Amino acid sequence: MHRFFRYTLLMCLIAFLNNANAQVSIATARAQSVGSTVTIRGVVTNGTEMGFNRYIQDGTAALTIYDNVYADSIKRWDSIEITGELSFWNNVLEIINVSSLIIIDSNIIKQPAIVTFSTGYDTLYENVLVQFNTVHFQDSTGSFSGGTEYTIDNDTITGSLYVQSTAAAIVGSPIPQGDIYIRGILTHYPFAAGQYQIQPRDMDDFGIIGPGFGTSLAQTNIDTASFTVGFTTLDSGTSVIYYGLTTGFEIDTIVNNNMDLTHSVNLTGLSPATIYYLKATTTDSAGDTSFSPIHAMSTKSLSTGNIKILFNKTIDSTVSTSGYPEVLLGAFDDTLIAYLDRAKYTVDIALYNFNSLNVVSAINDAYTRGVAVRLITDDGVSTTYNLLNLGGNKMKSPSGANYGLMHHKFFIFDVNGHPDSVFLLTGSVNFTGQNLSEANNIVIFQDQSIARGYLMEFEEMWAGNFGPDKTDDTPHEYLIGGIRVQNYFGPSDNTNEKIKDALGTADNEIHFAMYVFTRSDLANKILDMVSGGVNAWGIIEDSFASAYPYSLMKPVLDTQVVIFDPGYRLHHKYAIIDGQSPSMDPQVVTGSHNWSNAANNRNDENTVIIHNDTIANWYYQEWYQRYSEVQYKGSWTLIKTPNELSTRIIENVYPNPTGDFIFVDLGETGQETITLELVDLLGNRSLLYEGKVIEFKNRVKINLNAYPSGMYLLSARMNDEINFKRIMLIR
Repeated sequence: MHRFFRYTLLMCLIAFLNNANAQVSIATARAQSVGSTVTIRGVVTNGTEMGFNRYIQDGTAALTIYDNVYADSIKRWDSIEITGELSFWNNVLEIINVSSLIIIDSNIIKQPAIVTFSTGYDTLYENVLVQFNTVHFQDSTGSFSGGTEYTIDNDTITGSLYVQSTAAAIVGSPIPQGDIYIRGILTHYPFAAGQYQIQPRDMDDFGIIGPGFGTSLAQTNIDTASFTVGFTTLDSGTSVIYYGLTTGFEIDTIVNNNMDLTHSVNLTGLSPATIYYLKATTTDSAGDTSFSPIHAMSTKSLSTGNIKILFNKTIDSTVSTSGYPEVLLGAFDDTLIAYLDRAKYTVDIALYNFNSLNVVSAINDAYTRGVAVRLITDDGVSTTYNLLNLGGNKMKSPSGANYGLMHHKFFIFDVNGHPDSVFLLTGSVNFTGQNLSEANNIVIFQDQSIARGYLMEFEEMWAGNFGPDKTDDTPHEYLIGGIRVQNYFGPSDNTNEKIKDALGTADNEIHFAMYVFTRSDLANKILDMVSGGVNAWGIIEDSFASAYPYSLMKPVLDTQVVIFDPGYRLHHKYAIIDGQSPSMDPQVVTGSHNWSNAANNRNDENTVIIHNDTIANWYYQEWYQRYSEVQYKGSWTLIKTPNELSTRIIENVYPNPTGDFIFVDLGETGQETITLELVDLLGNRSLLYEGKVIEFKNRVKINLNAYPSGMYLLSARMNDEINFKRIMLIR
């Protein structure tokens, strides 16, 4: 065969393979033949409430994804790119046999398409998130049943609504009365061509049209007998707060008839370390009312509020600015045993795994001397479960496809005893021989309020509710010894978004040490902050060096994000935000929650966010020592003061999005050499420019005609400094 012909054939074959699965719009994918492999991008509009089905939509159309392997990795409002095979099942076009899934971002909320009965039940809206306004149930008596069809109407036309048996938040809830709006996914029922139904996802998909809440209820000014509740509304309205010790809101109703956009109510006469339930309503001038979800909020306790931080590996005290944390080399189990031995009344334990016989003996001893001990472990791993003489006071989490790990590591001691005798111990450590030898941290709160919040989580599991069966029903804000502490449980509390929110508050620097890091949206959040001038450094356990977030961050952060490889495992799950900047609300995010899909979507997990400069510095001492132990970092050297890298290289990039070229305005670069590179989402780099900037006012024009549509990072390097901006290229 002629060499030129072979070369041409090879190039055609490569082009064919590269374009075979090129990303297309969902409308284009829907037009392809059954059996075709397609790659699409869009936002997922539902979660586990519809079983293994996930519905994805972009600006052109929507599709069903059906894959029991990948379903657990996909959450409502995830922005994803997915590759799979088109299939037609019972008149439903869907993607099956998923071969690739990339989570680009999360919490990308799609507003529903507002439709009517005459226009909405149509192929145009198949699998789309829609909303019908001013409709009602023909029969609004009783409660919802799973696997059941209901008739809704607008006084003229009727429509079909279907409640999935997997929609746990709806099944058993009262059917709303009167005129309401209904949101949901428009799907086929009963799988016949041209017949459609709306499937709601949870009770938030039913509501009275009114002013609308702009923000959820927020708690501030927390004290032992009072706190403030605030929220905003999208339109002016009145405000009413209902509150009580139960969801019956039996204590009081506070009414403010002023028509405002910003609402604030002080609750007084409360009791210390007590959890209250609250709900708000707001009514506009037309008489339409909006309802908030129910929130749990706690008052401040009478405890000392002492927060103790423990590490089981050495720290670097040379970077201390606020004293030192406690370092217990090989003594974490002794510490736990000491607390077990001091317990007088109750010990509630939720622990993923343990095999320390000394811990088993201490638990049995506590139970023998009359302490009310209860234990929950994960179904699959506890090797010493049968050695515990607790009678019926021990249980394992359920097994099955719907459940992940019972991954908690917390102990509650004497929760209802004297305020100064209550302790909560949590953190990253499992009490096994292997895990005790790995890098871990423990947080001990001497505080009755947060201990009672953790007790609510324990009681929920003790009643048989794990993983996706749980609800977001615990307080999230505490004031402990004058320190603000936030607390979230997985998977009910959307912890991944709370971590993103915390990262988003960074003004100067982010440091993280993570055992499992597979959430690319968290990596993208860090990169977003870096593009705005924040500096970031990270350590990831060697076992997850091949995970996509590492390859996503590495081209930008180079040696600032490293793989931990000194011969023992890094089991931490913490991030330090502005730990070097005491005036910038320093925070530590820690707990049992790895930065993974399983932790966010299926596992039972707990996370605390501690706002304190001293504690942030203690974690930084630990982080710095772990970073120093990494054998290979690449071309850069460790810098003790992150603010040394604060120079902004890229001032502006425009137009963005773009189709052909960009202008890059650079800062005061002087006579330094600048390197500009384009980095795609797989970490592939392309050199765009290298040299001293000699164009007008430090402006460089870059032609991008050779690059396909997609999201890119524009990386700029000058000496040891790096800056980047995100670019959207649209053809």
